[in-house]
Amino acid sequence: MLILGIDTSTENCSVGLVKDGKIVSDNSILGKFAHAERIVELVNKAFSMGYSLNDLDAIAISIGPGSYTGLRVGLGFAKGMSLALGIPILPVPTIAVLDSVVRDKYPGEKILFIRSHKDIVYYVLANSEDSLWGKPHVESIVEVVKKYKHVESFVGNFDFELDTKAIEVRYPSGVHAALLGYKHYNRLIKMSNPELEPYYLTEFKADRWKKR
Repeated sequence: MLILGIDTSTENCSVGLVKDGKIVSDNSILGKFAHAERIVELVNKAFSMGYSLNDLDAIAISIGPGSYTGLRVGLGFAKGMSLALGIPILPVPTIAVLDSVVRDKYPGEKILFIRSHKDIVYYVLANSEDSLWGKPHVESIVEVVKKYKHVESFVGNFDFELDTKAIEVRYPSGVHAALLGYKHYNRLIKMSNPELEPYYLTEFKADRWKKR
């Protein structure tokens, strides 16, 4: 089974290709505007290893929570490919993707988070596999640190430079979305449908522009 993985949930635009649970290609570009501008380039790189789009069996997408614009770009691109190729989209929770990225380094209990805005984060106390697939909490990072003083490892996509807690900055990746898509295919295929929407968790609110 050949699965393309896409993650655009953070400032890291990432695409990976997995064949029968083995990594074929893994490419990422870090940048605020990389999603719309570079995703085609990354997909082309993924298929420079001898496979073609017609070989694909599924697309695993990091479904959220995360960047409002990034998630829409990634899912919109995946939907276009899915429609053209007649293959399913496998929606993988972004927190589960992040856990897959860091599990070897942090195998035990940890806080995993994706920044929403300002100091607000989507987070889970990752102490079991079920916790990765449930609904994340939404809170300020300061409150999270107060609540979980006993937890040593805090891992997420933004360094808040806290005095009381060191944060490991890591990003979800497309190749890990693909690995989870392969591992949990039977679970995720049940969630695949043309009406998929990004899992925002919080409502997007536009700030009114103020003249300086």
